[in-house]
Amino acid sequence: MFLESRVRPSRTHRVAQQTFNHRTRQTWMTKSSRFETLSTAILVVCALVVTAVSVRRQLSTPSRSDAPIAPLEVRDWKRYVAGDLRIGAASSPVTIIEFSDFQCPFCRRLFQSVDRLLLSHRGDLQVVFRNYPLSVAHPQARSAAIAAECAAAAGRFHEYHDLLFTHQDSLASIGWSLLALRAGIADTTGFRRCLGDVRTSQRLLADSIAAAALRIRGTPTVLVNKWLFVGAPSDSLLELYVTRAISEGHQ
Repeated sequence: MFLESRVRPSRTHRVAQQTFNHRTRQTWMTKSSRFETLSTAILVVCALVVTAVSVRRQLSTPSRSDAPIAPLEVRDWKRYVAGDLRIGAASSPVTIIEFSDFQCPFCRRLFQSVDRLLLSHRGDLQVVFRNYPLSVAHPQARSAAIAAECAAAAGRFHEYHDLLFTHQDSLASIGWSLLALRAGIADTTGFRRCLGDVRTSQRLLADSIAAAALRIRGTPTVLVNKWLFVGAPSDSLLELYVTRAISEGHQ
C-alpha cells in the first residue's frame, strides 16, 4: 500500500507564500484601478465630445446673415401657419412664417426689415412668428419666448415682440413683467402666472416640432408663402418675393 507523505511547510515558506500572495493582490488591484481609471477617462472624453458636437451645432448654425442663392419650395407651407403669435390680418394674401430667436442678432435685423414691409404692404401681409430659441448660444432666448407667448395670451404680442427685439442687448437684466407693463398688459399677476404655466412651455414644443419637420437648424429661417429662406434674406430679395406673392394673390 502506497502511503501519501504529508510535509508541513516551514514558517519561512509560509511567510514567503503570504508575501507573494499579498504582492499579487496588490499588483492585480493596481492594474484593476488603472483599468477603471482608464475606462472612466474614456467615458468622460466621449461625453465631452458629444457635448461639444451638440454645442457646436447650436453655435455654428444659428444667426446666418447670408441668404441662399435660391429659396426652397415648400408645397405644404400652409400647415405651418399655426399658433397665436401673429401680426397683421389673417386674410392677407401673403404670409411670412418666421422661425426666430429673440436673442439672435440677425433675427433682430430681420425684424426691422419685416416691420418696414408690414408698413408698406398694410393689409396684404401677415407675420406668423414661430419660436425657435437656441438656448446654448442664447441663454435668455427660451424665457423670452415664453414671455412672448404670455403676451400673446394677453392680446399684446405685437407690442411685446417689438420690445424684446428693441431691448435685445439687455434681456438678461430687464424684467419680463416690466416689459409687459410697457406693452400695455395691465394684469401683470396673470402674466407672471402664465410664465410658470407648463402649458406655455408646451406651445414652444409645437414650434420645435414644426422646425424639425422643415429640417430647420438655425435662425432666422423664413417662409414667404411657399418659399423658404435659410438665413435672413436681403431687404431687396424679401421685397421681391413679397411683392410677387401679393401680385399672385390678387390674380
